[in-house]
Amino acid sequence: MSGAQEYYDGLIGQGHAPDLALGYTQQQFPDFQAAGAAPVAAAPMAAAPVMGGGMGAAPVMGGGMGAAAPLMSGAVSAVATASPFGGGAAGAQYEMNMTQLLFKFDGRINRQRWWLWGILIGLVQFGVVFGALAALTLSGAVTDLEIIALVGMLAGLPFLYMQVALHAKRFQDRDKAGIAGIIIGASVWLLQIGAIYMPALNNGASIVAIVLLATCGFPKGTQGSNQYGADPLG
Repeated sequence: MSGAQEYYDGLIGQGHAPDLALGYTQQQFPDFQAAGAAPVAAAPMAAAPVMGGGMGAAPVMGGGMGAAAPLMSGAVSAVATASPFGGGAAGAQYEMNMTQLLFKFDGRINRQRWWLWGILIGLVQFGVVFGALAALTLSGAVTDLEIIALVGMLAGLPFLYMQVALHAKRFQDRDKAGIAGIIIGASVWLLQIGAIYMPALNNGASIVAIVLLATCGFPKGTQGSNQYGADPLG
């Protein structure tokens, strides 16, 4: 069985209509025709669904994720289906479910989605970490400030997973290796942990964070499809 046929069959298995599955497949394999299907004229098409690969969903880590999920779910329908620069046909190009967006590392996202979800995750992370720190401090169970700060950083670990998933897809939108976004995003977190014991590392964390912001937050993505998928802007 050819790679194109496997791709098409996988889309059908996910419940996509045959005509949409054919269109998605032809974005990746222009000469592909399903058995008995009429050729589909070229037209703007939604980004092809992510097919397998990448890393699986992050395991639930402690109570932080459980508390964060209800806060995030209310924003999903508003943000996950929002058109990047207005409504109309562009909105249909912008579909990616929350599992693909936050827990997988393949595919592409544009700048607006990176900013929106990055800010949302950051706000929820702040609430969870602040709550963990407040609980430790008020309970008096732990009095060492360094340990309290370390626990706070570890409480934010599930959110780091989601953030680097966004960074990877933003790098890939620019036709760059997503692993670079993962490494840079994780480096900020590791430097912040190190700064608990060596405050000078805060400077390094700030520099790396600025590089990440400049790399993900402002440059345009590749126009049209690239090796990582269809253009999220259509």
